[in-house]
Amino acid sequence: MTRVAGDERAAAEAAGSVLDALVRAGEGDFALALSGGRVAPLFFGELIRQSRRRGVDLAAADFFWCDERCVPPDHADSNYREARRELLEPLQVKADRIHRLAGELVPGEGAERAMEDWVRWVEGREGRGRRGAWDCAVLGVGEDGHVASLFPGNMKQDLESGLAFRAVRGPKPPPDRLTAGYPLLWEAGELVVLATGRAKEEVVLGSVAGGLDTPLARVLKGRSGRETRVVCGF
Repeated sequence: MTRVAGDERAAAEAAGSVLDALVRAGEGDFALALSGGRVAPLFFGELIRQSRRRGVDLAAADFFWCDERCVPPDHADSNYREARRELLEPLQVKADRIHRLAGELVPGEGAERAMEDWVRWVEGREGRGRRGAWDCAVLGVGEDGHVASLFPGNMKQDLESGLAFRAVRGPKPPPDRLTAGYPLLWEAGELVVLATGRAKEEVVLGSVAGGLDTPLARVLKGRSGRETRVVCGF
């Protein structure tokens, strides 16, 4: 775990870790899963700045999302909207590299579409001799220890599901969500957790230490020694 002072430094550390993962995996076939949240614009800006400084072709990656609110893609609550404006458009990422979650659909239909896209992508990736998993996933953390849209109140059924993506209802508005399941987060080649805000300190430290049973703790525990970095801005 890395602790730094403030959102800006935490975003910079997390962005650097993602780009390190990209270089290790190979720029031409890299799958990155994004999250939303208050600090996401800072993080996206750092990804662009550092990728240009380092000469890393981030635009050639495949972009996925760890979760999405069930709203249209131009809605203020959409995780995709923020990423499109702050990252994808500045990088001029091609449409076939963008695997957004269709939050505008009925939740069950959105989850089915996400699963269909995932299966196609995995088949193509494995056909190229690569492992059918994200090379790197980026997660934020909620004050209750939730990650993606995996909430404490849904933990039993979420852990029992083997689906890559599913529709869920959470305690925060908007309640209808699409989320990656625990298996995708466990199997990601590398994981970067970006935690900012003093109110999250206790739950993050407790989850990392194993003293709390939260979705974050379950994700960390299930990764079986895979590369994981927790960056805290408090």
